[in-house]
Amino acid sequence: MPGGKCAANLDDEQFVAAARCGSMSMRIGGLPLQLGIGGLAEASFPQKTDSQIQTLAIGEQFSVVWNNAVFYGQHPLVGKVIARLVRERQATAPASIVRGDGSTGAVSFFPAVNRNFLFFEIEVPRIGARYTSDDPIVNSAKIGQVPPYGAVYKLEQPVTFRSSGKGLFNRLPITIETCSIKLVELSNVKLTLSKVAESESALIFSAEACNQTTEADIQVAWMLWPNEGEGQEIWGLRTLGRRPQNFRFAVPKAILHDQKWLAVAITKPFHTEAAQVTRLPLLV
Repeated sequence: MPGGKCAANLDDEQFVAAARCGSMSMRIGGLPLQLGIGGLAEASFPQKTDSQIQTLAIGEQFSVVWNNAVFYGQHPLVGKVIARLVRERQATAPASIVRGDGSTGAVSFFPAVNRNFLFFEIEVPRIGARYTSDDPIVNSAKIGQVPPYGAVYKLEQPVTFRSSGKGLFNRLPITIETCSIKLVELSNVKLTLSKVAESESALIFSAEACNQTTEADIQVAWMLWPNEGEGQEIWGLRTLGRRPQNFRFAVPKAILHDQKWLAVAITKPFHTEAAQVTRLPLLV
C-alpha cells in the first residue's frame, strides 16, 4: 500500500491534496440549513511496505496526520460559509486507519476503517461571525483503498460551534447535525488557465471551466491551493452549465515564488463527481 501523502489522481507529484465534496445539515440558532460544500484537504501517513502491512494484526492501526483543509459553500439566507482546519489544534486530535477483518484475504489490509478527529473554524462573512468548537468533528468510513475513492465519511455525532464575538448573530450557536464527505476524482470538469494581464504587484489570470457531468448544471467552489490562510484566500463559487464559464482573479506576485494550483471542486449535487486542478506558472 502506498504511503506518504493521500493525494489526488493528478499526474503531478508535487500536488499532494485531494478534492472533496460534502453535504451538511446544520442549525444557526434554531434555523435549519442544508449546505453543499467543496474544497481540498491534505493528509499524510507513515510509509508502509506490503510486508509491513501484512504483519499488522486485525484491529491494529497506524496514524494519519491532517495538514491542511478548507471547504467553501453558500446558502441563500446566510451567504458564504468557510470551514478551515485549525492546524494548531490537530496535535490533540488523533486520526487513524485500522486494519479490517481480513474478509478479502488473510494478507489484505482492506477493507479498513479510517476515523478522523478534526478541529475546524467556521466563518460566515455575511453576519460577521466566526465559530469554534470545544470538541472535534469525528467522522469515519470503511475504505477499500488509499486514497479512499468511493467511501462516504459520516459524522459520528453532532458538534456545536460557538462564537466569542459580541454581535447579535455571534450569540447564536451553530450545530452541525449531519455531514457526509467524499473524495472526488479529478474528472468531469474541463479547466484551462491563461495569464491575461500583469501589474507591478500581481498577475491577472483568466480561467475557463465547463461542466462535463451528466447534470445540466453543477455548483462548484474554485480556489487557489495551497490556501494562504484566513483573510488571504483566493476563491469563489460558480454554477457550471454546458457552456464554458469564464472568471478572472488576481494573484500577488509575492506568493507565486512557491508552487500554486487552481482547483475546482463540486459542492452540489453530492451524488455527482466533478473536480479539476491546473498548475499556475511559477515566478523565479
